[in-house]
Amino acid sequence: MSPSTSGRRRLSPLILHDDLFTQVLLLLPVKSLMQLKCVCKSWNTLISGPTFVELHLQQSQRRKRQLLLTYVLSYDDNRWFVPLSICRLLSNTSITLDFGSCNGLICLLGRSANKHRAIWFRVWNPATGNISEKLGSLNKPRKRGSSMLRYTFGYDISTGSYKVVGFDTREVKVFGLTDNVWRNLPCVPDNAGIVCWDNNVNKGEYLSGTINWLAIQNWLQCDKYCENISIMRFVIISLDLGMETYKKMMPPPDCDQVPFVIEPIIAVLMDCLCFAHHLRTHFVIWKMTQFGVEKSWSRFLKISYQDLQIDIRFNEKMIYHPLLLSPLCLSENGDKLILANNHEDQAIIYNIRDNRVELTRIINSIQWFLSKNYVESLVPIC
Repeated sequence: MSPSTSGRRRLSPLILHDDLFTQVLLLLPVKSLMQLKCVCKSWNTLISGPTFVELHLQQSQRRKRQLLLTYVLSYDDNRWFVPLSICRLLSNTSITLDFGSCNGLICLLGRSANKHRAIWFRVWNPATGNISEKLGSLNKPRKRGSSMLRYTFGYDISTGSYKVVGFDTREVKVFGLTDNVWRNLPCVPDNAGIVCWDNNVNKGEYLSGTINWLAIQNWLQCDKYCENISIMRFVIISLDLGMETYKKMMPPPDCDQVPFVIEPIIAVLMDCLCFAHHLRTHFVIWKMTQFGVEKSWSRFLKISYQDLQIDIRFNEKMIYHPLLLSPLCLSENGDKLILANNHEDQAIIYNIRDNRVELTRIINSIQWFLSKNYVESLVPIC
């Protein structure tokens, strides 16, 4: 052996077993994985496979939660959508953020301006850059006295397909992206009417294969403004996207004496259904720890308006007040809550541990109440 090579040791190439190699790839962001698909056919096959896509989605849901907020550009009323990590929002509240979002797919609504009121959808994966053609074209002429359908987006766990649900107070339609067909569903049970007030809340919350709304029991007996009713007149209507059947759930039982002054709200925080309502001095959030089990309601937070730095006063008659708060998301360690505040057109970051509040600065017209949870994914748009 020559002196020049006697001190050298030959290094063997590093070989990763298939399972370990897959685990490494699952830690990468979508942008990097899209680049690696171009390296060779075997990598492209692995990364594009349904098993890998599902495993990567599960990883993203555990560790990379983001908010998808909507803002409107004033010059042409176009909507733009920007996904932003919650961590970045919590660390820099001057960043501007940006509709139905599920498993990394975003459902965008297009609407014509003519009297026929035609609508259609596109499904977009912002992480991969893929967007579908127009889907679900529907003509719904505007009739005098009729309300405009609202839409939400969800995943049918039983068939692995995605569905769009259109609804107003009594009418519910479902569009399956797989069969490309609109179907009319029966009215919601017990003569309940889905709450469709003129604000951006109660557009439907997706959770575990269901779409959930607030509704009012015996809705036809309410007056135009639904005055003088208690919160216990509200129910939660849950639509199973697989069976396309309804389930009715009652609000937390301790709300029975609370008057309806500001409408209650349902939201999803850390994969739990939540029910929130306003008192004279506090904003209260309840959490259903076992979805669908009414006995699992527990009070999660009771926050004073003073701690939220909100100046709110009710008169003697407790008339309707324009303030409306909505929970958007909870940080991964559970110590910070982001709330939308329509009264001041802003988002509030509330530190649960020490009651400290940060108020975001708004640039452009951010529609905080249209915020949805978002995760990056490789899920194909088809």
